[in-house]
Amino acid sequence: MRPLRIPTFLAFLIMTSAALEASFASAGIADMMESGYIHQLRSTRSTLGRISKQACLHEQCDGSVSQTCESYYQRMERDGVLDVRVAFGYMDVSMGEPYEYNGRDLGQSPAIDRPAALAMRELLTTSCAWSRTEACGFTARADDPSVLEKYVQRRSGHQVLVRLRVTHASASISHDDNLGSLRQFQEQLTAQSNESFFGGLHQADALLYLGHARNGGGPDFTPVVLAPAAPGKLRKPNYGGHYQARRPGLTRMLQELRASQQRPAMITLLACSSDRHFTASVRRASPDTALITTGDLIYYDEILNAALGNIEALVRGSCGDEFRRNLQLTPFAQREVLLRNFPAQVGP
Repeated sequence: MRPLRIPTFLAFLIMTSAALEASFASAGIADMMESGYIHQLRSTRSTLGRISKQACLHEQCDGSVSQTCESYYQRMERDGVLDVRVAFGYMDVSMGEPYEYNGRDLGQSPAIDRPAALAMRELLTTSCAWSRTEACGFTARADDPSVLEKYVQRRSGHQVLVRLRVTHASASISHDDNLGSLRQFQEQLTAQSNESFFGGLHQADALLYLGHARNGGGPDFTPVVLAPAAPGKLRKPNYGGHYQARRPGLTRMLQELRASQQRPAMITLLACSSDRHFTASVRRASPDTALITTGDLIYYDEILNAALGNIEALVRGSCGDEFRRNLQLTPFAQREVLLRNFPAQVGP
């Protein structure tokens, strides 16, 4: 994954106590990051609002498109719930060199998803007043704050409960703390992320993974495995000795898909060059699933834009060109964010 232009990720972290929150040494940095994420998310939502103003929703399109889209969404909503998993991998910045944010040294391989998680939760739970979008107005469930819910009305007049389960994998910004003082909490978050994503391959209607491809070893929800350090150098991810050799995430994803009796209608893999790393094998394992991938290295803010557009399109019930325009909000995304096997789409 490319270095950050704006270090942006979606996710939501359930904090177990105020004491744990206070223990984060980088809390001030996280707060600054969260403010930046909120600003970008609001800007992205404004762009999505302009798209929706001239949108062709599936109930407004011609008959053939409408029928195709209606069948697609009926498949996902047959139980009255649109179950969408938004799973963020362990978002480390491991480039083999010191990483600083706003003049502060964050140490080796900092993980930066928590502040973005809080920003996304704020955006999704804010009022929809004065907004033309649908990625808003959600309510966190009392028994599980990682689950956000909202009712929407479909063409037929029936209501559908949209359920977003938003998880992330890192306990804090500090890689050392996640492997040390926060190890137990880190293991809980990794287990929660694994269950939401890999378990969702048996249950969910749509899954979004936002994280590192690990050169074909992802999806990955564990603290980064680093290679032995060269003299005078910081340690980079252990691609050759671990991720590419073992392919732990891809292997599990394919095993779960092949064993699933209810494969998801959509899988989104927003990670560097995910089309090259994952598309062929995922399509063989689940040929009827629509797939969203990336064709090249991708910045974190581009991942954020595409993910929010993906959520917006699913909540609205979009199809064809409208769905594509929600995904491809920038010239970069128009080249590199790829949509395959989707109803009423034009082109590959």
